[in-house]
Amino acid sequence: MQKGLLQNASSKAFLSVKSAVSALVVKNLNEIIKSKDEREKYWYENVGYSAPTTGLIGISKDLKSLGIDAENVVRIALTLHRFSYNGFDPNFVDYRNSEEVISDIKEVTEWLLNLKRYFDDLWDEKLEKARKDLEELLKTRSDDHPRASTESQDDPNSHPRNVTDAAKPARLEVTLRGAFNCRSRRPSIRRFGLRA
Repeated sequence: MQKGLLQNASSKAFLSVKSAVSALVVKNLNEIIKSKDEREKYWYENVGYSAPTTGLIGISKDLKSLGIDAENVVRIALTLHRFSYNGFDPNFVDYRNSEEVISDIKEVTEWLLNLKRYFDDLWDEKLEKARKDLEELLKTRSDDHPRASTESQDDPNSHPRNVTDAAKPARLEVTLRGAFNCRSRRPSIRRFGLRA
């Protein structure tokens, strides 16, 4: 894969997880803040509902206490986020080669495709169709294009064998962001009347 495409795919995978975590927080906000002190309630109502990058690990722990396992995928997404900015710089990123990055992108994508269980009461035909279309796209692309060999992106002679892998998280991110309608900058959640 070309360096730019792999980093872009990593960024899209991160944004997809961030959007999904934000949707999970909004859906479960009352349960999350029930046992919180006033300062944490205020944070969730004014900042935390949008799943800011600096709060994702704490949010994932709070979701885990509700039975929603997002902790591992959040940590992977944060690693992909670092990679999207720094590439294979050994001072900032834990990846050695593109196969490790692709593996994490696939793991994130699998988690995102299984979100339905957390949104059964809100899941509609539009979301189900988008999920099925994406699953079919992923299946078709992996059948049509054999896996690239393990090559470091630092090698200038390497070239992409499966460029379409980079587009998968982008399509997923667009699908999830549209489905959950999550934006990075929003006014306080109280303005939406979502708090009981």
